[in-house]
Amino acid sequence: MNSKHSIPTLDLADKQLAALSSAPLNKGEQTERLRSLPDWQINKLENAYHLRCDFSFQRYADALGFTANIGELAEACGHYPTIITAYLRVTVIWQAVDNSNLSEREFALAAHTTELAQRR
Repeated sequence: MNSKHSIPTLDLADKQLAALSSAPLNKGEQTERLRSLPDWQINKLENAYHLRCDFSFQRYADALGFTANIGELAEACGHYPTIITAYLRVTVIWQAVDNSNLSEREFALAAHTTELAQRR
């Protein structure tokens, strides 16, 4: 990417997010981790919990670039969120793939997603 808003290729530290535990966290552990992610919410759909956050951007190109950055993160980690890009808003939903409770991995990916948004 040659844009002034481009994000460097994911490094080893980013790829290590995939190695985080996928063991389910209990409700207290989830609440504790959520304190460091004030813009995120824990939602429940049927029996599955997920982390959700809406991000706003000044330009459509920034929203699209952010969406692409999340795609790169997902590929590096082998963990794929739901991403909804609608004009100047991007909604990101991280959900545990192998169980119904959130794990350390989803919280770390949410924190990293916030960092990606702040770089734009």
